Amino acid sequence: MALDIHNDRSTNDFYLYKPSDKFKKKLMVFYNEGQFCNLDSEISSAAKTSIFLYKKDKENFSDLLNKTLACLNKENIFGASKNLAEAVLALNIGFRETGKQISIYEMIAEHTEVSTTMYIGLPFLPMIMSEQNEIFLQSWRVGKFSTGAAVVIAHKKEGFTAPPAKTEDGHFSNVSDAFLLRKDKVNYRMIRSASDPSLDEKLRGYYMDMLVNPIAEKFKSDLNSDQLLPGALGASIFDVEKLFEVNELRIDVSFQKFGNRSNVLMSHSSDWLPDDMKVLESTYVKVRDLILNKPLDHDSVVDKAILLYGNFVNKAQLSERQGRTSESFLLGITAIEIILGGPAACRKRAALIYGAKYKTEYREAEIEMGKLYDSRSRYVHNGKEIIPEKLKLLFNFTEAIMISLLYMRQLCDISEKDFLTKYWYPRLDHVIASTNIGEKVNDKLIAECGLQFSNHRSENLRLV
Repeated sequence: MALDIHNDRSTNDFYLYKPSDKFKKKLMVFYNEGQFCNLDSEISSAAKTSIFLYKKDKENFSDLLNKTLACLNKENIFGASKNLAEAVLALNIGFRETGKQISIYEMIAEHTEVSTTMYIGLPFLPMIMSEQNEIFLQSWRVGKFSTGAAVVIAHKKEGFTAPPAKTEDGHFSNVSDAFLLRKDKVNYRMIRSASDPSLDEKLRGYYMDMLVNPIAEKFKSDLNSDQLLPGALGASIFDVEKLFEVNELRIDVSFQKFGNRSNVLMSHSSDWLPDDMKVLESTYVKVRDLILNKPLDHDSVVDKAILLYGNFVNKAQLSERQGRTSESFLLGITAIEIILGGPAACRKRAALIYGAKYKTEYREAEIEMGKLYDSRSRYVHNGKEIIPEKLKLLFNFTEAIMISLLYMRQLCDISEKDFLTKYWYPRLDHVIASTNIGEKVNDKLIAECGLQFSNHRSENLRLV
């Protein structure tokens, strides 16, 4: 008979602690972190949080695990996964050890919103050797992320202690709580029982440990998102993937009344640092002010295209920082083709936008764009590497296009699904055609194309 998560007796044949009876050892296995393992004579490899069960019940147990996961998903419990379901089952069994009888279903249904904060302890050595060490000691903010003295104070108030001067193997630690990157508090739905003080601390800690990884993934995703537009506008950004690969990176998560979890990831490289943190911060402020009355909408087709474009430009920027100039160049060209409608048309449209931004005559800008495509062709077909000067020119194009996109979306109704192909591209093409025959272009069309750049009147665009 399949086990039922609503039934208090459904886990009667499962044990949290190691069986003492030798006969039972032969009949049982333990389950830990997604794996069934046989019991050896010493049961040495079984962790405190392992779930012990009879071999004959393996199929029933897997069924119970799947039902628990389904219940977690139904109740929108944060971090729902097979690993979290395992931690929930361990909690449920732990309650029986305290004498409290509660079904798995009831335990999951008793959830609560928990305000959660995550801190990244930036490694001391690359920070102090960076030209920006004084900037990182100061306070700054980009979107939901901040650092500075206030963050250090908040970190201590959360109950985190300073890291030890030496690691367990005797080496000096490079982790320092003077360089903390903090993400603003986020509410997550969690199981209330995980804060029950009557439960074993290891069990409660095991549940929270299963949440640290999804919280870290959300941290990475949000940091990428908050710096996406500033990066596409030329600001150097954090290489988030590399940030989470550095040696001795400290990860602290506060679950408020649930408790705290701390980990130190075991490269002293500094290539994940932005070249100029203040430029990233100031560029973010400019972007925020520009889109203040019309925030980016992830359900909008136009805004999705803008975010995709920005993502490719940021990848190009990071590749350039890592010395992969040619790869960076290809990513930048691809970004332009994605947002401006393919190789043939995008050359002219990109030249128009670049010329308006940098007060260059359209035909001159078109020649420059043609040279970039010639460079790509020579690299792709003949293996001739891209020189840094060409990449710098390309980034001027990508920056101008992003600014144009942001101006355009503020002035136009972009709710139409095919806005880019039905409205923006034709308007750009109309301006190009007018430019080629020397016809004057009115201010309204210039503005709707996103070509009326700040501090420039339309007659100063020098399109002809």
